[in-house]
Amino acid sequence: MIRNIKILRVCIYSFCVFVIISLATPASTTELREKLIDLKSASPGLAILDLSIPTESLDLKNIYFQDIKGEKFTLKDFEEPILALHFWATWCAPCRSELPTLDILQGALEHDKFKVITISIDVGSSKKIIEFYENSNINNLTLFRDDDMSASRQLRINGIPTTILVGPKNKEIARVIGDRDWSKPDVIKLFHDLIN
Repeated sequence: MIRNIKILRVCIYSFCVFVIISLATPASTTELREKLIDLKSASPGLAILDLSIPTESLDLKNIYFQDIKGEKFTLKDFEEPILALHFWATWCAPCRSELPTLDILQGALEHDKFKVITISIDVGSSKKIIEFYENSNINNLTLFRDDDMSASRQLRINGIPTTILVGPKNKEIARVIGDRDWSKPDVIKLFHDLIN
């Protein structure tokens, strides 16, 4: 039984890599096959993330959120081909431990190909969010907010932390529900391989 579960996990991980590559990288079939073969070694990163592939790929182009000054942004404002929308809050203990690992991931990757967009669902003043960034030495992530919870509702965020991987044309590729250590070498390698 345990062997069957391991085989099933390997199949799911391989399928996830294939779906992510095919949706996120406009390339020929031959290039995708070669990239898939190269990414087989990245399956430990996939195991750590435990990605879920949605049955319905949400169109995210009309999702909006704000920076700390209140200026509205949509995904159209970002040029990176792969985005990670990360929903979190300062009162969420798993979020607080996870966010620094996302900062490390962003720092390790090319900013013109991948961007982590952290979206706080905290209510009220931005002061506590800014203080958390400063106290945690978060330097690679820009602070955004979902003050009216519209992005959270449209994206069907049922709990935090939640991270949504977004590919070209602002389509959801995969989702990670719960906290992860994004700074692990296998995870960084997985994203590095996906964007290059």
